[in-house]
Amino acid sequence: RELRIHTYEGQVLRDATPRQLQHSANMDFDAAIKAHTNWKHRLLAFVADVGTEKLDPEVISCDDKCALGKWIYGSCRPQLGGDRRCQELISSHADFHRSAGQIVRFHLGGNRKAAMALLKGEFSQHSETTIRRIEAVRDAWSALAPSSIDSRSRTSSPGYRPTSLPPMRPEAGNKPRP
Repeated sequence: RELRIHTYEGQVLRDATPRQLQHSANMDFDAAIKAHTNWKHRLLAFVADVGTEKLDPEVISCDDKCALGKWIYGSCRPQLGGDRRCQELISSHADFHRSAGQIVRFHLGGNRKAAMALLKGEFSQHSETTIRRIEAVRDAWSALAPSSIDSRSRTSSPGYRPTSLPPMRPEAGNKPRP
């Protein structure tokens, strides 16, 4: 498959088709959460040699191939990259994919014990962190839409380009920073 590089408003959008560019602001966060949650089950089955799924560690390690990754590099990073929630999602999502790829590498190399240890340890932590960060960005992104308009229809409308996310609210038990 040929790598496509497009630009939009001076930003490089990697591996995106014109249709994806048209709808790059539209992200189904719940589907992204489900897809990333399912990776743990897929990797467990792979390491246990249950099933027939072939996994390529080089592809899995790339954080810009899944729908969330394409959205991150197509909408979140270019438009909201300065927001801490977006930066944290970019970081945890990349860690998630690197860790998943390493699990596959270990297993393909015959080191099932290391693959399982990574899956139950570091990968599980990256997975939980990524899910929490997807939820944080989802909540902030949907808050950009006016109450009279569904956030999905607003974000997919032509010309919609948020420039910032609403201010972060302190988490329960944390005091706001001065």
